[in-house]
Amino acid sequence: MTQMGTNYWEDPVMGNNDRPDHQRILTELEEFNQSSYQPAPYLVPQTVENRHNSPRFGLPSDITPLLDGSASKNDATDYIVGIAIGAIIVLAVALVWFFVIVSLKVAGSEKVGFLAGRFSEPAGSGSGCNGAEKEGTEVQLEDNGRSELRISTAVPVADEGKRKSFKRRVWFVRGMFILSGIGVIVGGALFYSMGVTAFQSSLNSVKEGLDLTQAAAFKAIDLTNNVLKASDDVEQEIEEGQEVEREAGQICGLDDEVAIQIQSAYSELETNVDQFKRMIEGSLKGFEKDLRSLVSLTESIDDSLDSANIVFVILIAISMLMIGLILAQLVGVLLSIFGISNWLTCCIRNAVIWPLFTLLLVLSWILATLFLVLSVGGADFCISPDAHVQTLLNRNEDQFDGILFGFIIFYVSGCSIAPPGTSDIMDLVGAVKGMVDNAHALIETVGDMNLDRLGETCGLTAAQAAAFNSLVTLAHDATHVVNRSMIGLREVLECETFNPIYQTFVHNAFCVDGVSGLSIIFSTTLAMAIFSMMMITFRAALHPVQLDNKAAADEGAEDDLVMYEGGRGQRGDEVENE
Repeated sequence: MTQMGTNYWEDPVMGNNDRPDHQRILTELEEFNQSSYQPAPYLVPQTVENRHNSPRFGLPSDITPLLDGSASKNDATDYIVGIAIGAIIVLAVALVWFFVIVSLKVAGSEKVGFLAGRFSEPAGSGSGCNGAEKEGTEVQLEDNGRSELRISTAVPVADEGKRKSFKRRVWFVRGMFILSGIGVIVGGALFYSMGVTAFQSSLNSVKEGLDLTQAAAFKAIDLTNNVLKASDDVEQEIEEGQEVEREAGQICGLDDEVAIQIQSAYSELETNVDQFKRMIEGSLKGFEKDLRSLVSLTESIDDSLDSANIVFVILIAISMLMIGLILAQLVGVLLSIFGISNWLTCCIRNAVIWPLFTLLLVLSWILATLFLVLSVGGADFCISPDAHVQTLLNRNEDQFDGILFGFIIFYVSGCSIAPPGTSDIMDLVGAVKGMVDNAHALIETVGDMNLDRLGETCGLTAAQAAAFNSLVTLAHDATHVVNRSMIGLREVLECETFNPIYQTFVHNAFCVDGVSGLSIIFSTTLAMAIFSMMMITFRAALHPVQLDNKAAADEGAEDDLVMYEGGRGQRGDEVENE
């Protein structure tokens, strides 16, 4: 912010017909006025708090020792294990589940039924309690005295209750498979609509913050260059004055009171300009270098964000592929219901779809654990982000030159810690005010004189007086340029300029959208993995119902011929059941 001061005046020379060189319009000089901006307080999001408070089983949840480098190797290991323990549990559950599925497959359908991966319809048993049997024998005597025995073997017939129970089990398995497939599809949709969208919003916030940072940094660079250039202009005018002084022996070396005032103001202006040049050599030039490094850093981050977008496009493609595979398997279930078995069902069960689905399932478990670790670690950081960012900055202080580091700490702290660079800037502002004061006093005295009087007062020739008058006017104007540029630079460095950018980066992009997005992505990926495992568990739904092998073999030997004492039985003859 700027205000119009009462002690310093800008007075550009305006011409008119009466006094073409000395008519002035005075305007008040701009001065810096600190704004009353107050940063919005950071409120810990509920998602961050929940993730931070996730069980660690006695292991630490404080990330600070890891950030400031004070943690020992054991402490760092304990923290890493603490944020990874949830992922370890998830992976352990997945491995046990896989082992159970493989064990059931090895056990076979005769022992574990559909859990082995296929349906086997029971054909009954030999016990009267479990099913009815149809069998009978008949002995006939022929005229030649030979006996003939005709026998039909027992044909097991499952009772109606057992068949109904089996049918209910088949439909239960098919229903669970279909519901699990729908669960994967819903999880994939939520993965994109909530998780990826939230994280994409985080990336967009980062991009917005980068754009704001670059705009503010370029503005600060321009203002810094203006200060440097204007100070060079003032110095050049002073050097030209020194040439006039060398030609004349001394500027205004007479004993007249006005001459003494001019000589004193001019000497003070020389001193102020020399002091200001020494000050900016060690501060503003280093500050400009830091600003350009900041711009380069934002450009590198912007390029990295493009890579992050590619990663999420790949994740979206994987989720879409998973949904496509689920839909293909649901078609396979529909075909199995109608007892259809052809090349398509074979492809679904064995050739392409099922192996690819299994591969993506393993990848889903791995990604779920990765997103869990990232969300917990991010929550630990975001439980107190400002303090953690300050810790990282202090640890890497040697990466900054000039006064920029102090201002970054100022913005990160919510403008509660006065930056060390403020004193340097205020010293520069004070030096600029001194230059403007002396230049103003000088031009008020010299500017109201015509060249003849100026030459007479200061002991200068007409040419020297004209050169002196011109350099005083130009030096005065240049000091005002320096003043305006310093005020603009100070305004750019105000809390209200960079603190909202910092909040956009850290509070909004990382802690709100970022951690929330990672948590949603973890939850949806885990849900997709669990429902996919259920589909593998109930994979028998993809196969048509088949008869038990032993029952089918027994059913294939319906009537056998048996000979008794020279008699013979005839296949296919029927006897009446007793």
